[in-house]
Amino acid sequence: MKQRTGVRLLAVVAAGALFLAACSSDDKKSDETTTTKAEESTTTTKANPYQATAEPTTDLAEGATVTVKVSGFTAGKTLGINECAQAGDAEVGAADCDLSGIKTLTVGADGTGEGTTTVTKGPIGENAHMCGTPDVRCFLSVGELVDDPNAERSDDIDLTFAA
Repeated sequence: MKQRTGVRLLAVVAAGALFLAACSSDDKKSDETTTTKAEESTTTTKANPYQATAEPTTDLAEGATVTVKVSGFTAGKTLGINECAQAGDAEVGAADCDLSGIKTLTVGADGTGEGTTTVTKGPIGENAHMCGTPDVRCFLSVGELVDDPNAERSDDIDLTFAA
């Protein structure tokens, strides 16, 4: 029995040596390292089904009325239209939005709705951001008025004010 184990071990070692020999190269450059680039991966995200558009959104005057239209929302939902401002690339929170100026609209049976809001250059929210100043992005946020990460919300609608 010991002899068979030794033969098996010898066969495994011999097979390994043959494998390594087959993988080796007589080329003198065999000591060089070869680097290969891994394939790039892409991430696909599903398009937001909750859509909102606004008119006008550019060259706005202080106190301008903006009309917001939505589609793709669940019938009967009440949505908030809220002006917010983002300083640089900081996270946006409640303190960056004009919570006292929220306007609402109700989504119709076909998933669409329309409402208006009045926009201001600021100060916006508790953080008192001013639209039109460098590194401050102003936008409308449209969605359900609930604290739920799965709530129905559209993408932000950017706003720019006249100088």
